[in-house]
Amino acid sequence: LVTTTGFPAPSLSRIGSLPGGVGFTDNGDGTATLAGTPAVGSGGVYSFTVTAHNGVGADATETFTLTVDEAPAITSANHAHFNVGVASFFDVFAVVFPAPALAEAGALPTGVTFTDHGNGTATLAGTPAAGSGGSYPLTITASNGILPDASQSFTLTIGQPAAITSASGATFTVGSAGSFTVTTTGNPIPNLGESGGLPTGVGFVDNGNGTATLSGTPAAGTGGLYSLVVTARNGVGVDAVQVFTLTVDQAPAITSAGATSFRVGSAGSFLVTATGFPVPSLVETGPLPAGVSFVDHGNGTANLAGTPVVGTGGIWPVTFTADPTNLPLAVQSFTLTVDEPAAISSAAATTVTVGSPGSFRVTATGFPVPSLAETGPLPNGVSFVDKGNGTATLAGTPAANTGGVYQLTISGHNGVGSDAVQTFAFTVDQPPAITSADHATFTVGSPGSFTVTTSGFPVPSLTKVGSLPSGITFVDNGDGTATLAGTPAAGGGGVRGLTITAANGVSPDATQSFTLTVNEAPAITSDTEPVRSAAGGDHLRGPGERHGTAQRHPGRAHRGALPARRDRPQRSWQRCRPALHPDSRRAAGDHQPGLGRPPGQPAGLSADHHDRLSSAGTERDGRAPRRAQFR
Repeated sequence: LVTTTGFPAPSLSRIGSLPGGVGFTDNGDGTATLAGTPAVGSGGVYSFTVTAHNGVGADATETFTLTVDEAPAITSANHAHFNVGVASFFDVFAVVFPAPALAEAGALPTGVTFTDHGNGTATLAGTPAAGSGGSYPLTITASNGILPDASQSFTLTIGQPAAITSASGATFTVGSAGSFTVTTTGNPIPNLGESGGLPTGVGFVDNGNGTATLSGTPAAGTGGLYSLVVTARNGVGVDAVQVFTLTVDQAPAITSAGATSFRVGSAGSFLVTATGFPVPSLVETGPLPAGVSFVDHGNGTANLAGTPVVGTGGIWPVTFTADPTNLPLAVQSFTLTVDEPAAISSAAATTVTVGSPGSFRVTATGFPVPSLAETGPLPNGVSFVDKGNGTATLAGTPAANTGGVYQLTISGHNGVGSDAVQTFAFTVDQPPAITSADHATFTVGSPGSFTVTTSGFPVPSLTKVGSLPSGITFVDNGDGTATLAGTPAAGGGGVRGLTITAANGVSPDATQSFTLTVNEAPAITSDTEPVRSAAGGDHLRGPGERHGTAQRHPGRAHRGALPARRDRPQRSWQRCRPALHPDSRRAAGDHQPGLGRPPGQPAGLSADHHDRLSSAGTERDGRAPRRAQFR
């Protein structure tokens, strides 16, 4: 109520706006009424001028302030949309007097804040952090002391571009069921799709909740790497794209053959192959022939290669293993056959002895095991037998008189390359034997020759023990014979005993007692001057004979008349007993035919004994004989 004083009673008026729902009424009695119900939203301070007028003097005026308090009300929208990574703001407004304070309750995304400006407005602003996409329910409250406070349920939506959060690869195994979940972030929830070839038996399904499933059982033979493109889309920003690698493991398997053949001295190569994923490494265990090696190429293949050296022929069992990580091993038993041409490895000669058992083992190398054969004559009693195991036996007891060198040809055959051929010397030693006669007769003055012959092997050498008459030699010819030859000198007649020995290094040596007889023609060796004996008999004295002695000579004395001489009477002659010649004396038992020792006379009588002979041929009574004379 506006009141005044004055007379007459003033009338009242106002100048200025009033809030809706409030009026100013002059009551006509010097008062006025300011009354009504302020409309919603009209809260605030209203200033107007009230004038009292009664015609007396100046009008009375008054500045009047009408304060309209109003409970707060939030008039801004109850939601806002921000995007992750993008700076954004939203203003909150409240209609109220006095100006309310604005507050927010509820979690805000990282990077976003709520600020009350103290004037009935506030700001929700900031840059939502990565990963903060989603809906944030908030409560905004406006309060100014006038109840009730204003409260608003507010939704802050943080739009987030789709992002694929799951791993960019997965591993399945052929023949085993596998599953992988693709996950995403983003607001709204992204849709998922896949492009690129999948292995048979595996599929991709979008689950409609921001995930997708890659699952199935890879078919046989599908091991390997599959490059896929997974796309997530939610309309916020650009689509999320992920390059995805699906690895399909496959247990290894060795696919190459389980055997091969090489040949000694020739380069050979064999490729070992394997399947599986990851690509299997290949290893070999077991001894390999010298010259051959195993090399893994690191790509699922390996080489068994090289040139087997001599002597490595045979069967070489080895093991190949494909050994990838964390998968069952693939193991193959492999046979490497190394063919080797036959070669005879034993000596090319042997020696046995007649009459003694002997054996020689022929050996051969090569693969397959060679068979052995022999060509060429063998001595009686010896045979060649192939044992069927790469050896043969040359054995037996050589028969008598088979000594010598037997040239044989031994061959080894196994079908690999050329046959092995060896020239073999089979030597049969034979003890020496002298095969020629044990006597020979020569004649003084006539050339003679006798050949001593032998048997045996090696060829025997010949030697002799015992003296030979002058003019005779013994010569070993170096061919198993020796020659006794020459012209015996005069006076060399007689019988000589020799020992001939044949030796060739094979026991026992052969010895022969040999008799050499040298015949010598008779010759008169007394003086040509007659010598009378005591009995009146005369004999001729040989040249050089001293008086009173007789020269021993072969032959006989002669009786009979001598030719008459003019100065001497004719005389008759009788046989004389000649003395032994000093140069031809011999021991008892060395009597030789033709030397004229009378029967009954002891050997070795001196010339003096013969000189003491009577005219009748008998020894006188110890006295020296008288010289024979002719009258």
